[in-house]
Amino acid sequence: MKLKRHTELRPLAAMVVAALLGAAVAATALAGPREDDFIVAVDNDRVGQVKEMLAHGMDPDTVNAAGEPALVVAARAGNAATVNLLLGA
Repeated sequence: MKLKRHTELRPLAAMVVAALLGAAVAATALAGPREDDFIVAVDNDRVGQVKEMLAHGMDPDTVNAAGEPALVVAARAGNAATVNLLLGA
């Protein structure tokens, strides 16, 4: 089997990179209003709303726009009740 020259593989590598970047953009786009509402509830110590959203399948490891997990958002805001809720989720 003869190996292809490096230059012949570049178009394939470019397609792979484009596909991976497209998948990353699509995944980011999926983080929509529901996730935003969850982070706002966490940041504002709305324990009841956070508990309800968790009960309906919200991932307790949801991150904010800066990539910080909900637990970090709650801890930084000093929201002990929400921190305890997230730790138990």
